[in-house]
Amino acid sequence: MTCVVAIVNDNGVFMGSDLLGSNSYVKENRIDSKLFKKHNMIFGGADSYRLIQLLQWVWKPDEIKENQDEMEYMVTVIVPSIISVLENNHFLKMDNGRAESGPCLLVGINNRLFEIESDYQVAEPRDKFSSIGSGEYYAKGAMKAIVDIKGRNDPINVLEDALNIANYYNPYCGGEYQFIHTKINL
Repeated sequence: MTCVVAIVNDNGVFMGSDLLGSNSYVKENRIDSKLFKKHNMIFGGADSYRLIQLLQWVWKPDEIKENQDEMEYMVTVIVPSIISVLENNHFLKMDNGRAESGPCLLVGINNRLFEIESDYQVAEPRDKFSSIGSGEYYAKGAMKAIVDIKGRNDPINVLEDALNIANYYNPYCGGEYQFIHTKINL
């Protein structure tokens, strides 16, 4: 259980997450992260730490081609390669020969934000922010209010406030936070 948040502005994609690992019985602050970088992309994962570890350390996706559309790249390269690495490491859930119940991921490429849903569809949110995990709805509501109603737009402050609100209301979110960015090291 977790909360991963992301926001886009003219400087790229910013992403943050809590560092809490939990289940129905116990919660633990962890050192290992739910956020990672691959090539020119950033990723945030909610679901299983094992899944995030496979993607961070085992997965070797091809880089985006020059002038390739990011959505096309997500659909034709990233998602099939994620399915392949999960299958090769016995982590893919199958139903009647069809991959099901995959990861929930946020992906930042350049100045675009994508969501990979549990059925492997790729979405690009119209709002320039998103969240995943058990704190998803609290964080999305918080970001909507902070950005659209309050007019605040400092990305790290928006993400931190969204995480604080999700952590306040959701018992499976919490702990310290970590942030990453597509173009700069935070």
